[in-house]
Amino acid sequence: MGFSMWVAPFKAVAADILHYAPKITGALAVLVAGLFVSWLIQLFVQMLFRIFKLDKKLTDVWFFRLWSKSMHGQKPSKAVSRFFYYFFLFIFVLIAIKILGGDASEKILESLLGLLPHVFSFMLILFLGFILAMFFSIIAQIVLVGADAKYPNFWGKVIAWGTFGVAVLFSLEELGIAGRFVSAVFLVFLCSAGLAAAIALGLGCKDLAREFVIELLKKNKGDQQ
Repeated sequence: MGFSMWVAPFKAVAADILHYAPKITGALAVLVAGLFVSWLIQLFVQMLFRIFKLDKKLTDVWFFRLWSKSMHGQKPSKAVSRFFYYFFLFIFVLIAIKILGGDASEKILESLLGLLPHVFSFMLILFLGFILAMFFSIIAQIVLVGADAKYPNFWGKVIAWGTFGVAVLFSLEELGIAGRFVSAVFLVFLCSAGLAAAIALGLGCKDLAREFVIELLKKNKGDQQ
């Protein structure tokens, strides 16, 4: 009687292990397969970039050129291939969680799947903001060059970054409460940067600002005459 009492817990644990062993083995197999498939997809994306020479083409775009400098010369192909690697690995992780089953796994899976629409909306708004930023930048530069204004490239970049910043604010709203908090922080930072730029322009670059305004007024008077 006493021996059975001590052995019973071990039998129960062994039974639980045998019960969950197939699920755990299946989940681990899916994770290993996911790592391999994600690695193959990463290599395939990098191969496409090399075949079509997309790294060189993308570095001609101002956003990717600046991004490459901020990332210490990292090529766009590396970032894009990593994105696909983690994206497909994330899918395999979801499958592994589904195989494990159980209430906790179902709740985790439901939470992760509930985040997907918000994440995709966030990325879509960022992509659209990037396209609009490029479009407005090009239009602004064409107009400024046609008006014979100074520094068209600089003002084109200012307009592009301003447009992209607005897109970032809208995209962060898709992430929920955290997104609203980050939006508020970003808005405070943007206002602070604008105030700092205004002070710097007023104190350190007032002559440059005066010349710029005079040139605009002369151009307007010439057009009216």
